Amino acid sequence: MWNKLRKTDQFILIFFVIIAGLRNILVFFPAIITTYYSNLIYPKIHKLQFLLFNWVPFPVSYLLILLFLGYTFYLHFKIIRKNKFRAILISLSIFWIRNLMIIYCLFQVFWGFNYARLDISEELNLDKTEITFENLTHEIKNVENKLLQIRSTIDTNLLYQKLNQKQILEIQNEMVKSFHSNALKPFQISKCNFLFPKGILLHWATSGIYFPFTGECNIDGGLHPIQEPFTIAHELCHGAGWGDEATCNFLAWVALKDSENLFFQYSVWFGYWKELQYNLKLNYIDAYKSYIQTIDIHLLTDSRLVRNEMAKYKDYFPEMQKRVYDQYLKTQGVGEGIKSYNKMIDLVMAYQKSKMN
Repeated sequence: MWNKLRKTDQFILIFFVIIAGLRNILVFFPAIITTYYSNLIYPKIHKLQFLLFNWVPFPVSYLLILLFLGYTFYLHFKIIRKNKFRAILISLSIFWIRNLMIIYCLFQVFWGFNYARLDISEELNLDKTEITFENLTHEIKNVENKLLQIRSTIDTNLLYQKLNQKQILEIQNEMVKSFHSNALKPFQISKCNFLFPKGILLHWATSGIYFPFTGECNIDGGLHPIQEPFTIAHELCHGAGWGDEATCNFLAWVALKDSENLFFQYSVWFGYWKELQYNLKLNYIDAYKSYIQTIDIHLLTDSRLVRNEMAKYKDYFPEMQKRVYDQYLKTQGVGEGIKSYNKMIDLVMAYQKSKMN
C-alpha cells in the first residue's frame, strides 16, 4: 500500500502525522508552545507574511481562495471527464484527503498552534474572579456610566463614520503600547482589510476573520462604525498570536479602553457592555428585562442603530454555523467552544481587580 503512494503523497502523509501528533501532544505543554512557537517561530512566519503581502492593495485572502477554487474545479472537471464512476470516486477521495491534510498542516504551522499557548490569565498573573449577580449588575451600571461619560465629551458624528487606514494604524499603535506596558511579547503588526460585498462574513454570523495563510485580518465592510475599532483590535490580537476569542476581546479592551481617541474608547466599552448584557440575559432573564427598561436613551439609540445594521445581513444557516464553529473551537483545544466568548467578563474583572491591588 505504502509503495503504491506517490513520493509527494508519502511526504504529505508523514508531514500530517508529525504535525497532528505534535498538536495533540503539545496541548498538554502550553508553556513549551508559548516559549518556542508563539514567541519564537510564529512571529517570524507572520513577519514574512506581512512583508510579502502588505503592499498588495486588495485582500490576498480573496486571491488565494479563488486560486484554490479554480484549481479544484479544473481537477474535478479533468477527473470526471476522463474516468469511469468508480475511478472518479477514488480520484476525488484521494484529492480531498490530500488537500485537507495539507490545509490542516499549513493552518497549524502558520497559526493554529497558538490555540494551545498559555492562558492569558497565567501570562498576566490574573486571579479567577467569580461572577455573581451583584458584581455583574454593578459592572453593567459602571460601564453604562463610562459610556455616557465618553459620549458627553466626544463628537458624536464620529460614531457614525467608517474607519480609514490612518485610524487603523492608530489602533495598531495603541496595541503596540498596550502589549509593551503589560509585559507581553512584542505585538505583531498585521495587514487589515475591509471585505466587500458587505455581509460576506456577517451572513455567516462572523464580523471578522484572521486568515492564517496570508496573515491578514479581515473585517466585514457591513459593520456599523461603532463596532469597527473593537472588531479590528480583536482580529489584530489574532494576528499577534492569540487564538482564544475571549482573550482577543479582552486584549482589545485593554488596549483601547483608555485610548486618547474617544471613538476607540467608546467602541470597546460598548462591546464589553454588550457582553455584560448577554451574560445577564443568559443567567438572570428577569433582571435583564428590568434593566433594559432603564437604559439611557442615547445608549439605547446606539444599540438600535447597530442592531438595525446587523439585521440587514441575516444568517444563512444560523444553527449550522453555531454548531460548526463550536466544534471547530473544541477541536482546537477550546473546551467550552463558543461559550468561551463569555470568559471576557472574567478576564476584565480580574484585570480591574489586579490594578486595584
